[in-house]
Amino acid sequence: MLKKHGLKLTPPRLKVLEVLISADRAVTYSEILEANGKTVDRVTVYRTLKILEDIGLIHRIMGAGDVPVYAPSTGKDNARQTGFKAHLHFYCTKCQGVFCLDDHAMPSVILPEAYQVHAINLILTGQCRVCNFPVNNPGLSAL
Repeated sequence: MLKKHGLKLTPPRLKVLEVLISADRAVTYSEILEANGKTVDRVTVYRTLKILEDIGLIHRIMGAGDVPVYAPSTGKDNARQTGFKAHLHFYCTKCQGVFCLDDHAMPSVILPEAYQVHAINLILTGQCRVCNFPVNNPGLSAL
């Protein structure tokens, strides 16, 4: 992915991407730092996140909890052809996890004339599947 966007395969970039890709939910800057231990410094992580977001490999989710979280970009719906697809996010009030709901359509919004949308950030709030049904329930359907 990095080579495709003309970026060098540096160990810090690979470590940040590995944390993001292996997570089952969106992660905070602090969680990325913690996962990398002392192998990557704070400024390098911040710059790496900024670069990866600028080229569309990851996306930042604001408004879900107290701090921004980051997740890999997926899908096919982006003018920059980076693989980003507009999708819903879910914030769990119990575990404070933020989850990308990639397979769920965004609701359409009709704006008044002369308004121009630059970004959509839709966050559903409640309890995630695991917190709502802590016992493995095979009959549970996805959101």
